[in-house]
Amino acid sequence: MTEEGKHALVFGASGLVGWGVVDQLLSNYPSQGTFGKVTALVNRPFDIQDSLWPKQPSAIPKVQLVSGVNLTQANVENLTKLLKASVRDIEKVTQVFYFVYKSEDNPEKEVRVNCKMLECAVGALNELCPKLEFLVFPSGTKAYGIHIPGGVFTPPYEESMGPLPDKHQKSINYPALRNVLERASAGKHWAWCDIRPDAVIGFVPNGSAFNLTAHWATYLSLYALVQGKGAKVPFPGTLKAYNSLYNEASAEMIAKCSIWAALHPDQTGNGQIFNIADQSNPESMRDRWPALAAYFGLEGTAPADDGEGMLKPSEYIKKHYGVLEEHGVKSSPVFRGEFLDSYGYYLDFDRHLSLEKVRKAGFTEAKDPNESWFKAFDRFKQAGMIAAPFHAHQNIVQNQKNALTPRYLISGVHSSHPHNSSYTLLPSMSKNQPQKAVIFHFPFLPSDLSRHAISLFPKKNFRKAAKWQNSPSPFPHVPSISLRSRLFLTLPPKR
Repeated sequence: MTEEGKHALVFGASGLVGWGVVDQLLSNYPSQGTFGKVTALVNRPFDIQDSLWPKQPSAIPKVQLVSGVNLTQANVENLTKLLKASVRDIEKVTQVFYFVYKSEDNPEKEVRVNCKMLECAVGALNELCPKLEFLVFPSGTKAYGIHIPGGVFTPPYEESMGPLPDKHQKSINYPALRNVLERASAGKHWAWCDIRPDAVIGFVPNGSAFNLTAHWATYLSLYALVQGKGAKVPFPGTLKAYNSLYNEASAEMIAKCSIWAALHPDQTGNGQIFNIADQSNPESMRDRWPALAAYFGLEGTAPADDGEGMLKPSEYIKKHYGVLEEHGVKSSPVFRGEFLDSYGYYLDFDRHLSLEKVRKAGFTEAKDPNESWFKAFDRFKQAGMIAAPFHAHQNIVQNQKNALTPRYLISGVHSSHPHNSSYTLLPSMSKNQPQKAVIFHFPFLPSDLSRHAISLFPKKNFRKAAKWQNSPSPFPHVPSISLRSRLFLTLPPKR
């Protein structure tokens, strides 16, 4: 490591795993000072202020965000010019994390497009980065044939399994992409490896394709709003899929493994493949679905009628999308939601991974997958991208200074911040008369309350609209809430 730390370059930093890599690098994984600089490359416009990446009180590592890196339109020459002009200290890059993928309906076209993008990237790197040490590239369990009905190999899947039968091998990217890296690294001083997860759990603030976490977060939060807390929500799939074994990987775990691999070329280089998951122990949706549903106050159950006749998640979201709009949700775009609906139907066989190889190589981190899901849900909630149901109850709230002044107390508990935040509504009334108050319970989003004025529009209760105001003593006040749109409520009539 140089005195100023290593320089990481992350392609696809706004994608599901790329975002996670930047998140871990800015969290100083594996230790403070390992990386002195992180450059995040993205295609779509992306504001670092909305990224939810960690703040950097010590400003180490330094971060640079470069937008407009569209590999689908690039060649080696123009990409080299772009990176040279846009990336500060490009010549000092030591580790590269390549998490870029372009989906195409035609498998052969998909292979061509993704190979061209990777060829452009490594061609530019070879021109610009004389200090490059390592490149991490991700594949996936299609290499084990999970897209083929019933699967191909007997689990647990090991890295030595393969290749697939010829008719299937040509339909996946990984062999061709590995060939690109073998050619580009030949005779160079840098090495590379292939990190291989199955289903990925994670958060991104601006949407991503094939994000099952965002898809189900939107579905379950909306289901709780429409059906009410405590409602039963069947698993969207078949009973065989509900019981099949697998082990998913969080974007956080993939990121940590990628960073570890990039820092240990002697153990991981030469194009080696490493399976990765949150834990070695396989589980099923019978284990997972009830926990995910419970996060939203629902009861997750086995599939009803083997998944026949129920609205699939994307269909349910489309039908009730107006409810999300009413609650001011900044929806989480999932670009292939209809494809994700099939997750619980076609993946109806055991497909768990062996982690023996990566463990022997030295990467031993593990975590409870439920916690990975919950952490992602918390982040979607923090970003205002999923809804949280609230319930209204009537109660008498009496001001200790003036028993004739009614107040509307707002109480909430954020799932990751177990405290009560209480606020009052001071209505504009014709007379100061005691009356029923309304208590609302809902999770809050952290923000600066002073910048938000949430209006209440009663029908005939008061002469004009009133404003939410901070609650005076004796109510506790924690200034950490906001709502992302106006909340239209009807209060109970005077009694």
